Amino acid sequence: MALVWGVPAALILLLLALHAGSANQDLFSWLNGLSRYTGDPVWANITLLGEGLLAFTLLGPIAARRPDVAWSLLLSGVIATVAVHGLKDLFGQPRPLEILAPSQIHVIGPSLYAASFPSGHATAIATFATVIGVYLRDRRWQLALALVAVVVGASRAVVGAHWPVDILAGLALGWLSALAGAWLALRLPQGQTRPWQTLAFVLSLWAAWIFWDAPTGQVHAQLLQRSTSLVGGLLGLAGLFALWWPRRGQG
Repeated sequence: MALVWGVPAALILLLLALHAGSANQDLFSWLNGLSRYTGDPVWANITLLGEGLLAFTLLGPIAARRPDVAWSLLLSGVIATVAVHGLKDLFGQPRPLEILAPSQIHVIGPSLYAASFPSGHATAIATFATVIGVYLRDRRWQLALALVAVVVGASRAVVGAHWPVDILAGLALGWLSALAGAWLALRLPQGQTRPWQTLAFVLSLWAAWIFWDAPTGQVHAQLLQRSTSLVGGLLGLAGLFALWWPRRGQG
């Protein structure tokens, strides 16, 4: 229980500490300069992993093997999506490009100006990683997933899209959304029935179709975008066929 509330509490405390002084902008500038050492394509691909559509694209392949996990992801994703857009509208915070001079910021991908708080990408990856971590129960995998979430979250500052406080808020929101979704999934087991599994596959196929040509603005990550869309769509389609037309002896 301490971990359940300790993680978001620590993230929020760090957020408040950064917001209190100039550390938020200082940390942003440091993170934003990391691409000087790695090149832009690395961070363009990393930040793509925070796309919400990518998470929904993977819903079908996961449902084919673990419908309970897919159901939890679906509920968590809905909660996270509603929460992040509600908070963006509520706070309406400007992004770095709105505050800093062009010479002070390096942008990788699209130029974004509004609706900074919280980071949707950080929320999405934290939601996905936390749900998977809850079901894996292996501490090593949980730590690996946490590291991925932190790096993807940090990439939002590297590409010039978000302040560190936006990222911390997104990570905390994703964690809480995932736990809320997992809690609901245990109390709504009908999500593991065939009609709801079918919905998961249909959503996955829809997301794969949209994600294939989604205007992410990350030209360096187009190969990753197209390949995950294709693989996720094919696996989701195969899972849908297996659900409704199982092989003989399995139905």
